[in-house]
Amino acid sequence: MTSNCANNNTECMLYYPNNVLITSQNPGGSSCNPTADQVALYVDSDYKGACVVKGIGDYPNPSALGIANDSISSVKVGSNVKLTLCVDDNYYGICETFQGDDPNLSDNSIGNDQASSGKVENRSSGNCGITSIPSGYTQCAEEGGFCNFSGTANVIYGANSCYTAPRSFTNGTDCNNNVFVDPIPGVHKYCYTDGSSGIPSGDWQVKYYQDTNLGSQCNQGSVNGTYVFQDWGNDNPISNCPSDNWSARFSRQVNFPGGTYSFGLGSDDWSKIKLDGNVILDNWQPATNHYSSVNISGGYHTVEVEFADTLGLARIAAWWWGPGFDVPRQSQDQNQWYAEYWGNKDLWWDSIVRINEGVSLNHQWGSGGPGYGLPADKFSSRFSRRVNFECGNYQFTIDSDDGYRFYIDGVKVSDRWQDQDGTFTFSTSLTSGYHDLKLEHYENGGGAKLGISWVKTSSCAPPDRPSNVQASDGTFTDRVRVSWYASASATRYEVYRATSASGNKTLLGSVTNTSFDDMNALTGTVYYYWVKACNDSGCSDYSVSDTGYKFINYQIYLPYILQNSLAGVRLYITSTSDSFGKVTVLDTRTNSIVASISTGFGAQGITVNPYTARAYSADSSANRVSVINTINNSIWTTIPVCSNPVIPAINRDGTRLYVTCWGGSIVVIDTTTNSIIQTINNVPSPWGIAVSPDGKRIAVSLYFDTSIAIYDAVTYSKITTIPVGNNPQGILYHPNGSKLYVANLASSSISVIDVATNTIIQTIPVGTKTGNNPVQLAFNSDASRLYVANDVSNVVTEINVATGSVLRNIAVGSGPRDVEVVDHYLYVTNSNSNSISVVDLNTGSIIMTITGITSPHSISAR
Repeated sequence: MTSNCANNNTECMLYYPNNVLITSQNPGGSSCNPTADQVALYVDSDYKGACVVKGIGDYPNPSALGIANDSISSVKVGSNVKLTLCVDDNYYGICETFQGDDPNLSDNSIGNDQASSGKVENRSSGNCGITSIPSGYTQCAEEGGFCNFSGTANVIYGANSCYTAPRSFTNGTDCNNNVFVDPIPGVHKYCYTDGSSGIPSGDWQVKYYQDTNLGSQCNQGSVNGTYVFQDWGNDNPISNCPSDNWSARFSRQVNFPGGTYSFGLGSDDWSKIKLDGNVILDNWQPATNHYSSVNISGGYHTVEVEFADTLGLARIAAWWWGPGFDVPRQSQDQNQWYAEYWGNKDLWWDSIVRINEGVSLNHQWGSGGPGYGLPADKFSSRFSRRVNFECGNYQFTIDSDDGYRFYIDGVKVSDRWQDQDGTFTFSTSLTSGYHDLKLEHYENGGGAKLGISWVKTSSCAPPDRPSNVQASDGTFTDRVRVSWYASASATRYEVYRATSASGNKTLLGSVTNTSFDDMNALTGTVYYYWVKACNDSGCSDYSVSDTGYKFINYQIYLPYILQNSLAGVRLYITSTSDSFGKVTVLDTRTNSIVASISTGFGAQGITVNPYTARAYSADSSANRVSVINTINNSIWTTIPVCSNPVIPAINRDGTRLYVTCWGGSIVVIDTTTNSIIQTINNVPSPWGIAVSPDGKRIAVSLYFDTSIAIYDAVTYSKITTIPVGNNPQGILYHPNGSKLYVANLASSSISVIDVATNTIIQTIPVGTKTGNNPVQLAFNSDASRLYVANDVSNVVTEINVATGSVLRNIAVGSGPRDVEVVDHYLYVTNSNSNSISVVDLNTGSIIMTITGITSPHSISAR
C-alpha cells in the first residue's frame, strides 16, 4: 500500500499496489491529517478507512472529490475553512455545511454514505446580511426558481443561517445569484417572502365508491386545496357511503410551469397518483412506492389521486414539489428551529415541509395555517433545535392553540396534547452545555398559534463536599481503592492525594461514580486522600481526608516507613575520583552535607530503594555493590557482583536490584537476602539500566553497540534489540510505562521509543555544542518535563514530554553528569566543577552552588 498523506498535500489518498483505491486498509485510523486550510473525508466512521484530503475549491462530483460515490462517513474540517457536502452531483439535493469535525454522518441530515459533491471554502466568505429568517416570512422558491406573489413584498435569499437583508419587489422575483449577492457560496439556497404564497390551489372533484376497487359510486363532492390531505379516521367519508371497504378518486387540472417534479404519497390503506392517466406512484396493495420524480412540460395536466380503505383508520397525504410548487425540503441546521409540517393533526407519516425558521419561535397563524399548500386546520408540526444553556433553573413559557408536547434531550417535560388556547409555564433545571429541544403541535380547528420562550430563574450552585471518604488499608496488592458517599447535584468527583496531611495535593483523576482506584500508589507509602464533588457551577471544598496504602510486607517495610516519615528528602551522590570512593549525603531541606560514606574505589551509579532504608552504590573498581543503611548513613554490607559494575536499578516494589557490569553481564540481586539470584551473560558493553514501571521488562543501553536491549524480568531472556544513537548511556522509562527515553552521548540526542511497538517515534537533539553531550535523565514530579544532563555543553536541557520539544537550556557547572528533581528544584552533579548546582525550575536560575564534593557523579533521592 502507498500513501501520499503528508500534511502539506492538497490531496491525500491511500492505495493498494497498482493504484487501486482501498476501502478499509487501515481500520485503526487513517493517516489523512488536514491543515487549517484543508478538510479530510473518510469512508468509515471515526476517521477510519480510506481517506482523501482536499483544499479550498469546488468538487461537483465524486471524481472531483477523489473518493467513491456515496462513501463518505466522517469528516475533519480545518479551522480556517468550511465544508459543504451535497447528496447529488453539482451541489443539488440535501446539502449540509460543516465547520468542525464530525466522526459519524449518520446522525446528520445528509446521512452516512450519501455525499456526491462538495465545496471547501474560507469561513469568512459570503455576504450574510442577517442570520435568521424574520418572523412572518415563508419560503416562496428555491435557487433557480421564481418567487411568486401579488403586489409588493420583501424577499430574503440564503440558507444555513446566512441570508441577504430584505429587499422589496413587486409581483415576484427570480431567485438566483444574479438578483441577490450570493450570501453563502457553494450551498443551495432559497427565497423567503413576507408576501402571500404563490403556490396555487384548486378544487378537487371527488367521487366516492362503496367498494375498494372504484366500482360502485355512492356519492360525490369537492375538496379545495393544492394537495390532498385527508383524515377520515374511522368514519365514513361522506353520507351514503360505508365507513370501511370504500374507495375514492380525486381529480383536478393543475397548471405546471414545467420542469422536474417530485411526488410524495402516503396512505392508510391503498393509494395511487396518476398524471394524465399514467401511474407515477403506486401504493395499491402493498404500499411500497412513496416517492417519485418526473419531468412535466409546462401547461395544464390532469392529476388523479385514487384511494381505498379496508378496515379501521382511513387517511391519505398526496403532494408534489418543483417549479411553481416550492415546498421547502431543507436539511437541518441545529442552531435554528427546524420546522416540519404535516397535513394531518397527529404527525402521521413523513413530514411535508422541512424548513429552518431561525432562532425564535412565535407563530401566530390565526385562521390561515402555515401555507405551502398545507391545510389551515387539522395540521401538525414539530420544531427541533439544539441550544447551549448555562447551568441553572429555567422557566419555559409555551403559547399554544391547540395541543403541544415538549421534550428536552428526548424526555417529555410538558404534555398538553388537547384542544386548547392558552399560555402555559413550567420550570426545570438544566446542566451547562447543549440540550436538544423538541416541540410538537397540532391544530384541530379555528385559530392556530405556537410560541416558546424561556428565562433562567436561578444559577446552579456547587455541590456539598463528599462524606465518608474511605481509602483501603492494605486490602489490595496493586492499588488503593478510595470510595465515598454521593453528593446531591454532583456530576463528577475529583480525587486528590498527598504523602502527608499538610502536603501538596495532587489531582489523580476525575470520575462520575463514587469510587476510584489509585493504580500508581507505591508499596510501603501511606497516602492521604481527599475528594471534591463538582458540577457545572464548580467544585466543593476538599472532603475530610482518609489514609490508605497497598498491601505491605511489614517485616521489610515498616522500619523504613517509620524512619522516612520523620525525615526530609536526602540525596545520595557518588564520587568517582576519590582514592577509596565516597558517597555524600545531602539534606535538601537545608542544602547542606550531612554525611560522607566511604565505599569501594571508583563509585559509579547509585540508587535508593523507595521502600527500605537502603541505598546501593556500584563500586566499579572493587567489583562489588555497597549496601548503605540510610537511617544512620553507614555501610550495612557489601555484595560481590561482577567485573566493573556500572549502574544499579531497583524495581518498583523494591525486591529486585539489577546491576550492569562493563565486563559484559547483568546481575540480579534479591534485596531481602542481598544474594545474587541470576546473572545474564553475553551482554555487549552494558551501561545504563531501567526497570519498567510494571516490573516486567529490563532495558539496558549497550554503549559500543549503538543500541538498547530489552529483557524479560521474569525469564531473563532477551526480547529484542533496538538500534538508537551512538554511545547510549542514560535510559529511563516514563512513569506510565508507555515510552522509553535513551540519552545518546555521541549523537547529542534523545531517542524516544514506543514501548508497545519497540520502535523509535522521535529523536530530540539536545545540548548546545556538538560532541559528547547527554549523559543522564530525570523527570519532574508529574512527568511533564524531562531533564537531560549534557556533559560537554555544560547545560541541562528541559524537554516538554507531551510534544518532545526543547523548552530551554539551563546553564550549570562544568561537566554535568546526573540530575535529580526534588519538588520544584533541580539538583545537578558537576563532575569537573566539583559542585552541585541547585536550580529553581520556576525561574530556571541557579539559587545555590554546593561545593566540597570531589568529582560528583551519580545522584539518587530518598
